[in-house]
Amino acid sequence: MTMDLAQEDARIVDRLFAEHGAKRVNDVEIKFLCPLHDDKKSLSGTWNTQKHTGHCFGCAGTWGVLRMLEILGMEPQNSKGGGGAILIARYIYEDCDVNGNWKTVYEMRKYRPGFHNDPKGNYPFHPCPESKYEDGFTVGLGGKKERCSCARVPTVLYRSRELAAAAPSEIVFIPEGEKDVDSVQRLGLVATCNWGGAGKWKANKQGREWANQMKGRCVVLLNDNDEPGRNHVQQVASALHGIVREIRLLDLSKSYQLKKGGDVSDAIGLGLTKEKLLELAEKAPPLVGTDPTFTDPKAGDGRPMITAGDEDYLYLIPDARKALMRWNNPPSLFLHGDRVAETRAGADGQVAIHSVSVPGLRSILGEAVSWYRMKGEVQKPAKPPKDVAESIRDRPLDTFPYLLRLVTAPVFAKSGRLVTESGYDPETRIFLDLAGLKLPAVPEKPDKDEIAAALELLLDELLEGFPFVADADKANTIGLSLLPFAREMIDGPTPLHLIEKPLAGSGATLIAQVVSIIATGQLPAILTEGHSEDEWRKRLTSVLLEGAEILTVDNLRDKLDSPALAGILTSSRYQDRILGGSTMAHLSVRCVFIATGNNPSVSNEISRRCVSIRIDPKVAQPWLRKDEEFVHPKLVAWAQKNRGRLVTALLTLIRAWVAAGHPTGTLSLGSFESWSDVIGGILKFAGIEGFLANRERFYGRADRDTAAWEAFIAAWWEKHGANPVGVKDLFELENDFELGRGNGKSQKTKLGTFLRGAVDRRFTLEDGLRVKVENAGKAQRAAQYVLTEMIEGAVEDGNGSPSPARSPEPEKQLNLAATGTPKGPRTDVLDDDEIPF
Repeated sequence: MTMDLAQEDARIVDRLFAEHGAKRVNDVEIKFLCPLHDDKKSLSGTWNTQKHTGHCFGCAGTWGVLRMLEILGMEPQNSKGGGGAILIARYIYEDCDVNGNWKTVYEMRKYRPGFHNDPKGNYPFHPCPESKYEDGFTVGLGGKKERCSCARVPTVLYRSRELAAAAPSEIVFIPEGEKDVDSVQRLGLVATCNWGGAGKWKANKQGREWANQMKGRCVVLLNDNDEPGRNHVQQVASALHGIVREIRLLDLSKSYQLKKGGDVSDAIGLGLTKEKLLELAEKAPPLVGTDPTFTDPKAGDGRPMITAGDEDYLYLIPDARKALMRWNNPPSLFLHGDRVAETRAGADGQVAIHSVSVPGLRSILGEAVSWYRMKGEVQKPAKPPKDVAESIRDRPLDTFPYLLRLVTAPVFAKSGRLVTESGYDPETRIFLDLAGLKLPAVPEKPDKDEIAAALELLLDELLEGFPFVADADKANTIGLSLLPFAREMIDGPTPLHLIEKPLAGSGATLIAQVVSIIATGQLPAILTEGHSEDEWRKRLTSVLLEGAEILTVDNLRDKLDSPALAGILTSSRYQDRILGGSTMAHLSVRCVFIATGNNPSVSNEISRRCVSIRIDPKVAQPWLRKDEEFVHPKLVAWAQKNRGRLVTALLTLIRAWVAAGHPTGTLSLGSFESWSDVIGGILKFAGIEGFLANRERFYGRADRDTAAWEAFIAAWWEKHGANPVGVKDLFELENDFELGRGNGKSQKTKLGTFLRGAVDRRFTLEDGLRVKVENAGKAQRAAQYVLTEMIEGAVEDGNGSPSPARSPEPEKQLNLAATGTPKGPRTDVLDDDEIPF
């Protein structure tokens, strides 16, 4: 039944000429006096007999045939199939403003089918602020269903007022159209639907706005008994998942003999009651579990289903994140150094930290999600969108847990709890992979006998045979072995353990190897020394990204001097650009640093960040020593075989210290106070003496820069005394500085750089005289420097100027050294200012 527009148009034109002063403009257009306002002189209304549309410039309204008939007070009489303009239903969409007032934002009027050139009789209305019609609405154009420029698709759902008032625990039913919503509402249940019917609710921005109005609710989808109806609920579910608490799909055609296209209203007509509908809803298969995801019922694998269609990919990312979080349980994907990484076994069978590339993340998204595209009315499998994988990889946010360390043996948490369960530990943010490690039980409160047994294994079996120079070197080695297991109880950085020896083959590398085998089950990661600062930086970044537990710089040949290494040793966080890209890595520094070398030379900055372990076989060819000098000749193989016992021995010492209340050690090292307290406390409680007792011996030998400076200053003082001098005068002195192989001008320039860096440094000469390097202005545009003698007991004001403490000698320029070797009793703490360089 459709309207005969030509006959109805003729009736309209006749009425306009008879009663509203119409005049013909051309063959298709007439003008008339609009009956909707008081202007009775201007022919402001127009009617197009070809398009069957009207407009009034005074009302700013546009009308179709049905609306024009209403304006003129006429009833349609020329419809094919009979019937009049009978209003069957009005479906009102309401929205609530900030003041809690509800207002109509859209209305769908349902007339007898066939009118307004719509086979279903749908006639859309929407409010227009400029409308002067009595009912306050403008309407669509006949046949084309166009709307005026202010028309918008409603952002609210049908029955939004009832939906907002419903308790969060109530089930929300979503059928296909407004008629079915009203049918379910009449049963006393909550129901809603989108504007426009099937196919309009998609997983796009508009669909998300609708879905958010049911956030956290349980939703039951009721499909019509046809293919468009089943496709519709699939689309709705895709838009809802990740927002609502649970989605269930209820196909009433399985319980009631519904005709094709039948719906819930038909089922109610066949006897469906409120109680029966709730019962069927409870039995309906859930499309989500505790994590809101839409599952493909045909797949049967439990994966969430997400469209990979032409929608804006940004709206797919939240759903993809939630699917990854569901898939990543227990965790194997992590955030490590601001990048997505996974823990998996490599070619050698050892679990390691591997960076996840975009193709790799797309592969994982394929495992976590059932992606699809719509081909007409049929779902087709699809590949994970590359844009989604790139976005998640570059901005992982809270999608993955943070990974601090990967360990292969139990370690202690900061709280003193021993982490023994394989997998990810949220408290420590550590992933533990025992990899078949069998451990004897670690006593909860070790007694003296258990501590003695642990010490016997470590001192009398593991370390017996190493030619330690002093007890301090052996104590520092046990401290090094304890560090990987006690690392999380240390707040702050840990120093570099420098294993020194006079000749190759003395056993320094062997110490590093057995320490690494106990902690990781593997030989240590070897970091070759860089020949430039850029090389050092790149290599350090690479090994930190790999998550190495033990990092060894083996057999130092050049002077160890790297600002990057120095910075890492006194920092808990390290930042650098990832090689091959522009992305910055922000890394936690938790690894243990070891270096070995033959009487190695280290810079000032590195030496104060070192703990010395010195061995000396006192033979000309130490590599020819017999293995029998060790209790276990093939020590690496023995340590590998007895790793479980060795780990338990170290854990026993730590647990005994924890049970005793964490007593601290005696000596401390500046910048590493927490490390000193923890490791020194464990060793002291276990009865191991000598921790850090060899530090002055090490500083005096290792820092060749200081020795060179002291010799240079002594020669300077002897020749020039307290007189101002320039670089040219000082260049003539003998010095051991590395001034390069350039010409004299180049070497003088480098010496000038050294002198500028030495300003305000204090030095103690052999006869006890203490002097300070100071600027002395310029002479003939050349910088001048002077040595100032300092007298004990003098103090400096806040500007560094000297002032006498008591009985100063007026003829001498006074300064108090802030660094250097102070006279009198030493304190137990060796701070940066106490290091003699």
